[in-house]
Amino acid sequence: MLKTMNRRSFIIGSAAGALGVTGASFLGGCSPTNTQGEEANENSGSNAATPDETISADIVVVGGGMSGLAAAVQAAQLEKTVVLLECTGILGGNGAGTEGIFAVNSHMQQEQGIEITLAEVVAHEQEFFNYKVNALLWKDLVEASGENISWLEENGVRFSGVVDDYPPMGAIPAFHWWADHSAQSYIEPMGAKAEELGVDIRLNTRGRSLIINNGAVAGILAETADGSLLQIDTKAVILASGGYAGNMEKLASLGINTDMVNYLGMEGHNGDGLEMAVQAGAMDISLNASYLRETTVAGSTPADPACQFLMTNSTPIWVNQDAERFVNEDCLSVTSGCVSNACSNQEAIFGIFGQSTIADDTTGVAENLQTLIDGGNGDIHIADTVQELAEALGVDTEALQTTLDRYNAFCSSGTDEDFAKPANKLISIEAPYYGLRLSYAYMCSIGGIRSNRNAEILDPQGKPIPGLYAAGADGCQLYGGTYTITMPGSFNGNNIYSGRNAAKHAAAFIEA
Repeated sequence: MLKTMNRRSFIIGSAAGALGVTGASFLGGCSPTNTQGEEANENSGSNAATPDETISADIVVVGGGMSGLAAAVQAAQLEKTVVLLECTGILGGNGAGTEGIFAVNSHMQQEQGIEITLAEVVAHEQEFFNYKVNALLWKDLVEASGENISWLEENGVRFSGVVDDYPPMGAIPAFHWWADHSAQSYIEPMGAKAEELGVDIRLNTRGRSLIINNGAVAGILAETADGSLLQIDTKAVILASGGYAGNMEKLASLGINTDMVNYLGMEGHNGDGLEMAVQAGAMDISLNASYLRETTVAGSTPADPACQFLMTNSTPIWVNQDAERFVNEDCLSVTSGCVSNACSNQEAIFGIFGQSTIADDTTGVAENLQTLIDGGNGDIHIADTVQELAEALGVDTEALQTTLDRYNAFCSSGTDEDFAKPANKLISIEAPYYGLRLSYAYMCSIGGIRSNRNAEILDPQGKPIPGLYAAGADGCQLYGGTYTITMPGSFNGNNIYSGRNAAKHAAAFIEA
């Protein structure tokens, strides 16, 4: 059974949490031997529990999301036997929330007279990230992206034919919309194509531990729905497990306050790929990862009008645990990731606005707020005085009064002397006051495993681990801490590119 969800509904309220925190090892003796040092010459599976089933394949793909499906189909088309492991009961992963993909110089763009150069894309990304990103990775993606559209169509993927800049967020017209804006236009035909090509798709089967022999991949151990152990002997494994955003222990280890995290991605994104790669000797670069996340109202869902208001409207002010403003709230107009970046530096965050801010509201914000309060949401407050508001939020009354007085003075003068918020966004805050405790809605992590342009997973010395590859969210290194939705659909475009790229190099490795 496949779930249908477009990107906007994904961002404003998608399915369920993760399967839990992965352990450091699996079934005791099944932890693989690290590929570093003399131990790499031993078969890490030699002391493992006896598998209930053993099969073999040329290539094993871990994860049945967008990149995993692309990898499986490409590998099968290269006449390799493929096993696809998916820990949940459906294909698609977080890709179920996408509405299309990025591409440059596709036949659709050519037919519509849309011209975009590689230099435009690379210049935008390098400038956005202060030249921290590897421009060669962007070069590879851009140069392959147009052909990827044709390849997808050849495999039955359906597009609407509309190409735009994903308004109002995008900077260039590179977004190719799925038919009906539904990711099922990708997931269903790609799943069917994989089956047609003979890919052995194993749902509810979780990759848990790599088997490393003489420093190279020799197989993988997986756990089935009934708890039995499956061993797959193989020479190449592509890790496309979708990242670790559902693993609160991993997020906490990276300094993220998980008390403020509300995971809204699809289930199964536990960091299995990253964990297996690190156990096999790979370099963990998750400190450099970026996230698809939005700042939202604690105790509610991003689908609520109140949350949408806070995520898209820059007229309220945002204050921290000390009742101080800390950002130009209009930063969300650059990209939504800027908001959560700014908030991540604070111990607590609150959105505050007055009745005048929503006086002409037609989207039901005030009504929604009252409904949430009546339903017992203790993170939303309406107060007639600053003292009442401060006590409800748990901040200092005098500090909050000072902040509001200063801000209202900026509104009167038309100049934000602290953070240069645009004058047209400066609306004074008067009683009755609205105060909302904010949190983060996390959808997915982006990156974590270090890999090269051939999708080969690298050890800390920069050397490839033979037979081990990364695709999709597990290995994406396009962004320097913020997902640039201004380059619309680039993450999903990279899912398809990286899946195909990993499959091609894995097949070449086996043949060599």
